[in-house]
Amino acid sequence: MLYQNGNVSVDLTFARFGPKSYAINKINSVEVRERQPYGQGLPVAFGIVAFACLMSILTGSGGLGAGVGVAVFGAFTYWAWQRHKILEYRLFLMTSSSEAQALTTRSIDQIGELRDAIETAMSRQHERTVSVRHEISHDDMPRTEEMKQARPGNIRQRVLGSQA
Repeated sequence: MLYQNGNVSVDLTFARFGPKSYAINKINSVEVRERQPYGQGLPVAFGIVAFACLMSILTGSGGLGAGVGVAVFGAFTYWAWQRHKILEYRLFLMTSSSEAQALTTRSIDQIGELRDAIETAMSRQHERTVSVRHEISHDDMPRTEEMKQARPGNIRQRVLGSQA
């Protein structure tokens, strides 16, 4: 087992994500994409309202309500800004026919370990395939004379005899 975390596991033959399994030898590449699940709109909107309340206090037109507005909307602005900085990491597996989003997490360490495990399994699969190809000796290959005799025209001659 190259990786195990909850219902996600990777071994030399399969990458499993809950109920879905992907054969390692069918995966062409692995990609990690990051995205911000929470946009910038909320912190900007709260910031504008907090700034407007502050300006009304500074110009003398706002009273206690404007002071409370600065405090409340300032706190919401800070909260929304911190939330906006959250990143999600999504792991995609590319095959010859499609791409599949296999996992979403906020842990860069988890996604990094998982990607490394899948890439290790892919490289070991490749090494095994190459070593099997090199193990075939030339003695196992048909001889040139045997290949000539196995051609369709020669089979036809053998079946029909000298009449062909």
